[in-house]
Amino acid sequence: MAAAWLLRTLAWQLDTALKEDAILGIASFRSRLLWYLETTITMTEAADVLPDFRSLARIWLADLRDRWPLTQPLGLYPAFAGGSG
Repeated sequence: MAAAWLLRTLAWQLDTALKEDAILGIASFRSRLLWYLETTITMTEAADVLPDFRSLARIWLADLRDRWPLTQPLGLYPAFAGGSG
């Protein structure tokens, strides 16, 4: 499922994110794309599935990190970032 979501998101957002970054809610498109790649790599590794796709995702992640060195990591959604409420 993570791989399907990643591909869908890349199809929808990558072209725009390569040209410029924009904020959607609390995070930028670029930080979201990097997070989706990281999460897909982690999930496919934990499930021991899609090794070739995982390798490709690692290449994409490295390339996009090189292109976007100033992109901040995706932060926690505010409702989950604070202490007990």
